[in-house]
Amino acid sequence: MEPTPKSSDVRDGAPAPSARIDAGTPGPVQAAERIASIDVLRGMALLGILVINLQFSFADAGASFFDPTVSGPFEGANKWLWWVSYLVFDEKMMSLFSMLFGAGVLLQTRRADEQGVPQAGLYYRRMGWLLVFGAIHGYVLWYGDILAGYAMCGFWLYGLRRLSPKKQIVLGLVVMFMAVPVSLSMGLYFHAQEKRAEAYDAAVREGREPAADLEQGKRDWETTEKTFGMSQEEIDREIAIYGSGTFGEQFRARVPVSFQMETIGYLLFTGPRGGGLMLLGMALLQLGIITGARSTRFYAGMTLAGYLVGLPLAVLGGHMRQAHGWNWVDLVLRDNYFNYYGSLFVAMGHMGVVMLVCRNKGLSRLTRPFGNVGQTAFSCYILQTVLATTVFYSWGFAQFGRLDRAQMAGVVVGIWVVEIVLASLWLARFRFGPLEWIWRSLTYGKIQPLRRAPEGATQASK
Repeated sequence: MEPTPKSSDVRDGAPAPSARIDAGTPGPVQAAERIASIDVLRGMALLGILVINLQFSFADAGASFFDPTVSGPFEGANKWLWWVSYLVFDEKMMSLFSMLFGAGVLLQTRRADEQGVPQAGLYYRRMGWLLVFGAIHGYVLWYGDILAGYAMCGFWLYGLRRLSPKKQIVLGLVVMFMAVPVSLSMGLYFHAQEKRAEAYDAAVREGREPAADLEQGKRDWETTEKTFGMSQEEIDREIAIYGSGTFGEQFRARVPVSFQMETIGYLLFTGPRGGGLMLLGMALLQLGIITGARSTRFYAGMTLAGYLVGLPLAVLGGHMRQAHGWNWVDLVLRDNYFNYYGSLFVAMGHMGVVMLVCRNKGLSRLTRPFGNVGQTAFSCYILQTVLATTVFYSWGFAQFGRLDRAQMAGVVVGIWVVEIVLASLWLARFRFGPLEWIWRSLTYGKIQPLRRAPEGATQASK
């Protein structure tokens, strides 16, 4: 195992001295202890996540995430923008964000571990409050919340933080693979339902009396499509509710979907994929990869290898999806596995690029705004929801289901600009983002100092 060389951690584009470990009760990470490359990477991942989240019920019915033709003809700018979002962002930014969450768990606990200070209660209180925030976000604002799922992963990650990087990598890949047999089984079950429904429709068209099992299969298939929101009736219903419905109607529609996301969604995706990636993030931190501590040659090689392996897999998966007519059952059964694993390699390529940029002192001014977003990631994540729902939901400008992919891209860029500007202005005066400050204060059971100390002054941690 190669330990993380703290003296080589990249902060603000240049090597920084090792942060001093103070004795006593663990407290929030201080400004001098922040690793700029991690903040930059987190900020870019968070901004990139918006590209996918906008397609997943911010701007249109959730079905448009699986079938891009729901948002308009798959041609021209809409087609090429889908390919860019699919190859560059889809599951890649979630991969980066998950790995960074795992690295954050290790960063939060490593100082207390080195001191021998008990911290389990503090850690689980932190995850407990994150679960509360995630539930509020998911049920009140937007059903695509990821915070609750991350908190649930965080509960079992704590006991694995002291494993060696090799064991964390192996276990992380195993946990990621756990989703495959479950997803494959569901895909086979849905495929059988779909075929029986098609046989039923064929019998009706030909004037034959459908067999009893086909009638049951048809009913099962209609229930499945309704449950997962993939029927045209459900798509139209979702557009009507979020595009012109009341907040009460939206809330009633959002509750069962949010519950589904936190149960079935967690078992099929967030738990195995997110949790596995978090373990990989812990290993990458221990190996000095995620902190920018490796050589330029190492990151160049990682970038090249990541893209050469990951992009062809993602391209193959995209073409298979299109060849199968964007059928969501084929996606669950086979088509998504190419991007499921290919996205991990592309994410490592993205990480390599960011680390190379962070190592260049001349580019530090360009990376700092992304670092500001990364430092206020919790606040910016919720702000994305507030801004996006204001643009698209009925209580705002009511553009839900009305924009094509090119127009959505304009909204994405606009939200990016707002978040970068606000994060930079906020951190010029304050130590934490507003929600980060509330979260820390609740975790530590006391109000944390928020304003930055004047130049030359030292602000003690609380």
